[in-house]
Amino acid sequence: MQAACHNKVHVWRFLLPFPSASIGAQCQRHQHLYRVSHFLFFLLRQEFTKTKKNIEGVIEREDLLNSVQREINDYGKSSSGSGSNKRMDLLLKESESARNSERMIDDQISIAIEARDALAAQRATFKAIRTKLNDISNRWKPTTKSHILFFLKKVLSFLGFP
Repeated sequence: MQAACHNKVHVWRFLLPFPSASIGAQCQRHQHLYRVSHFLFFLLRQEFTKTKKNIEGVIEREDLLNSVQREINDYGKSSSGSGSNKRMDLLLKESESARNSERMIDDQISIAIEARDALAAQRATFKAIRTKLNDISNRWKPTTKSHILFFLKKVLSFLGFP
C-alpha cells in the first residue's frame, strides 16, 4: 500500500509544471521532454522491479524444490541400511504374499464353479436319458422293462447318481 502511494506521488510530481523563468515555446518543449522522460523512467523502473521480483520468485521456488528433492534423496539413502527399511521390506513381502494367495484362491474358486456347471449339465443330460429310457421301457414288455431298468440303475450307480 505504501509503495502504491509512493508511486502515485511520483506520477503526480512528473505531471506538475516545470518551474522556469520564461514561458516561451522552447521552455514548453523542454518541460514536455522532462515530463515524458521522467514518466518513461518511472515506467521502466516499475517494469524492472516487477521483473526482478518475478526472477527472485522463480529462484526461490527452484531452491525450495531442490531442497525438498535433496531431503527426499537423503532420507532414502540414510534409511537404506536401517532397520526400518528392513521392516518395510518384510511388510511389502508379506503384502505381496497375501495378494498372491488371494489370486490363487480366486483361481481355485473359478475352477470349482466351472466344474459345478459341467456336473450340472451332465446331470441334466443323464436325467433326459433316464426319462427317454423310462418312456421306451414303459412301451415294451415287462421283462424287457426290468432288463432296461436294471441296466439303467447300474449305469447311474456307477456314475454316482441315485
